[in-house]
Amino acid sequence: MKAGNYQANLKPAAPGNLIASPQPDGIKLSWSTVTDDETPYKTMTYNLRVGTAAGGSNIYSSNSDNISGYRRLASIGNTQLNNTVLLKNLPSGTYYWGVQAVDQGYLGGNWSLPGSFIVKNTQAFLYYRCCM
Repeated sequence: MKAGNYQANLKPAAPGNLIASPQPDGIKLSWSTVTDDETPYKTMTYNLRVGTAAGGSNIYSSNSDNISGYRRLASIGNTQLNNTVLLKNLPSGTYYWGVQAVDQGYLGGNWSLPGSFIVKNTQAFLYYRCCM
């Protein structure tokens, strides 16, 4: 161990460039990677929250405070090293989401600006009638 004065670990920046794109099997959420004072972007983990209300996490829980970003678990983020997530089987409705970077010291940064997306499920009925 070294003695002396060392600067404390700083919170990582909030991820940006939030994109929600519909896919044939769900909604793909993606965001830009983040680098902080001690954690390179390849080892930064991310924490995702998705809810039916702005700032909520009732669909995809973040294990962090939804306002301050304080981490409730000393672990990597819930999306691990990924900066994309595919959400499947969501019922029709409007959803709100945000992302938080989590560095190697398990320090969570500020939440990104909120994003939102709408799921519209379509049901098709096919009838086949044959002549006799």
